[in-house]
Amino acid sequence: QMLCNRCGKFSQLLWRTKLHSPVSGFLAQRLQSGYSDSEQTHFGFQTVGEAEKRDRVLDVFHNVADTYDTMNDVMSVGVHRLWKDYCVNKIQPGRDMRLLDVAGGTGDIAFRFLERGGGEVVVCDINKSMRGVGEDRARDRGYMGDSIQWVEGDAQVCLD
Repeated sequence: QMLCNRCGKFSQLLWRTKLHSPVSGFLAQRLQSGYSDSEQTHFGFQTVGEAEKRDRVLDVFHNVADTYDTMNDVMSVGVHRLWKDYCVNKIQPGRDMRLLDVAGGTGDIAFRFLERGGGEVVVCDINKSMRGVGEDRARDRGYMGDSIQWVEGDAQVCLD
């Protein structure tokens, strides 16, 4: 089974999406809820509504999608690659193991998982541009098809 660290609902949503079944009822309602401009939060030094913050964060990642991994290299001096390698090595991927990569954007962890013998991967990310970069990389590496699925989803629904 695919598991979300926070709840079973999100994994059911991804499972249904992977099977191309319509999402309805409680899960569909959860996808539409969770953000409100009446609830205030912070974006940098500004106070904004939750929905506005979501939109601003989406814009940031749309704008950096093509250079995101290079930015990570520069900002972490490459250490992010060590963290990702450690993470995947720690779970010891096997053929019968499935991975749900939440906020997996460009696919770095998903590719490591598959390269180390893992089974199916679902990469879930709210940002279409980040997923697009990941899907292009997957095609370049020959990973499209049954081994990897790309799903649009918002992990925030697990936190409400």
